[in-house]
Amino acid sequence: MIHAINRRRTASKRSAVLLMCVLVCLSVVMMLFAASVRLVLLEREQVRAQENRVQAEYLADSALERATALLASNSEYVGETWQIEAEPLGLRNPATVLIRVEAIAQQPRSRQVTVVADFPAEGERRARRSKQIQVDLPPRGEAP
Repeated sequence: MIHAINRRRTASKRSAVLLMCVLVCLSVVMMLFAASVRLVLLEREQVRAQENRVQAEYLADSALERATALLASNSEYVGETWQIEAEPLGLRNPATVLIRVEAIAQQPRSRQVTVVADFPAEGERRARRSKQIQVDLPPRGEAP
């Protein structure tokens, strides 16, 4: 009878130790899983930020081309705030591009074009790209 009681106590202690080991292992696995999920979410945010930077770069390039074309047809063009809606271009968010055209001292047939592209137009995840070029106006009376 004493052997049976001792066996039950030993088996009970083994079960408790085994249960503790299983709980510790599960805790470690859950912590590793949580860390993996956090890493994936962080990488996703980094990729989205990179996408926004690239889109802002493309928008700045497009704005320079737009300003150059408008200056070629109208030497009085001074710039604009270009609002770009998301849907027609298949973007996730709308964008805003500020185009500024200024005369250059000592060079009456040249203009300084500065663009500032924001994508998305608002928010804390906005990427901003700025570019600047000098544009020579076509001679008067000459069509582009």
